[in-house]
Amino acid sequence: MKIFITGGTGFIGTHLVKKLREEGNDLLLLSEKSLEGINFVEGDLAEINKWKDKVKKFQPEAGIHLAWEGLPDYSVDINRKNINYGLDLFSFLTNIGCKTILSVGSAWEYRGRFPEKAVEGAMFFKPTDTFSAAKWIVNLWGTAVVEEKNRENNLGEKFIWARIFFVYGPGQRETSLIPYLINCWKKVEAPEIKNPLAQNDFIYIDDVIEAIVLLLKKCQKSGEYDIGQGRLISNQEVINIIAKKLNVMDWYKEINLPKEAISFFPCANISKLKEMGWQPRINLEQGIQKMIDYYLSKN
Repeated sequence: MKIFITGGTGFIGTHLVKKLREEGNDLLLLSEKSLEGINFVEGDLAEINKWKDKVKKFQPEAGIHLAWEGLPDYSVDINRKNINYGLDLFSFLTNIGCKTILSVGSAWEYRGRFPEKAVEGAMFFKPTDTFSAAKWIVNLWGTAVVEEKNRENNLGEKFIWARIFFVYGPGQRETSLIPYLINCWKKVEAPEIKNPLAQNDFIYIDDVIEAIVLLLKKCQKSGEYDIGQGRLISNQEVINIIAKKLNVMDWYKEINLPKEAISFFPCANISKLKEMGWQPRINLEQGIQKMIDYYLSKN
């Protein structure tokens, strides 16, 4: 398959590009720098007119939109830019005949809306911040652009919204919870945890990549898909697992607090992906062990 990718050099992107290359796909990445062994067009999403002719010549069958400028900056101005980038990109891809567009969403779209399992469909709730609103707008626009194009030519184009929950794995930001804890252990420092009781749906990067590849191959129509474990785990539980594995028992005692956990997000509703044959293979303990092995191998 010929696939055009934005954000291919980021955390999720590098893992996805590796997998897609292994499967023999023909890739073209949007990048600000050359990539060894990978076809790319130089530029960024703010300069679509500088590279769109090259992408049109490539004639991608699928487009994957992973890029989101500025993270972890969630300011109004950054979110407004990313809305415009997504709107321009989706319109361009549909106009050049790209049959499948896959864009990634976030658990933030559900923030504060559902206490337990997520109700699939971002259109059924009101965003509570500009980042979730930006994702909501991009999703709505992509869906509408593709549906409108299908009404015109009936070519069966698809817009897939892959809503990824709290993904972790090698290459994620060092300030994220699991890398931060492992690095504290390496530095012989006690971690400072502001909210050990917060709960999230943690999902290992390999499972995320398998879900995205499955959606590219088997998804037959536009739709939204949550990608997560389908269960909430507190930061406290994560710290306890790492403390036990690294034998840092003072951490374990310090944060083993008999308090009720707090959830700002629901867990993912992965029923639609399960119907397609996907389910997470790597549980949290296995994923954390992979992360520990990765960081130990770097020394």
